[in-house]
Amino acid sequence: MKYLSGKDKKSLQEQLPPLFNIDKKDEIIEFKDVLFKNKNPILIKSQAIKNLQDNQSQYHFIPHLKSSQIKEYKTITIDVGAVPFLLKGADMMRPGITNIDNLIKKDDIIIIVDEVKGLRIGIGQSLYDSVQIKEMKSGKIIKTLHYFKDDFYNIML
Repeated sequence: MKYLSGKDKKSLQEQLPPLFNIDKKDEIIEFKDVLFKNKNPILIKSQAIKNLQDNQSQYHFIPHLKSSQIKEYKTITIDVGAVPFLLKGADMMRPGITNIDNLIKKDDIIIIVDEVKGLRIGIGQSLYDSVQIKEMKSGKIIKTLHYFKDDFYNIML
């Protein structure tokens, strides 16, 4: 467990997605690759994300499913048949997608929503923009990065 100093917080703020702000008064703790803000999980450190345009691995942060900021992200909705696959970490295929946010761009971090209950159950990276996805009939469209009940979901301080 690592408590971030003021200098560490300032450096971290420069790396964070635009929706996430850290104040110098916030208590920021890093534990098992999860960042906690005032004891609430907000972000996951991930090296899994690639910039698909230049194919280089980069160090990034993705939102934690329990973070309040995830409601600001673009979404896709999956049908009931795709849910069990997502909950095992599978990437999302086009046939399981029932609704697509019109503003999704390639490489965007998006929220995966359950069609039946409207629950946010996954975080992924789009492999295509929304126009391309809507034209597709098959194939992988979302790389799954974090999902309900994965190793990061239940990490607590």
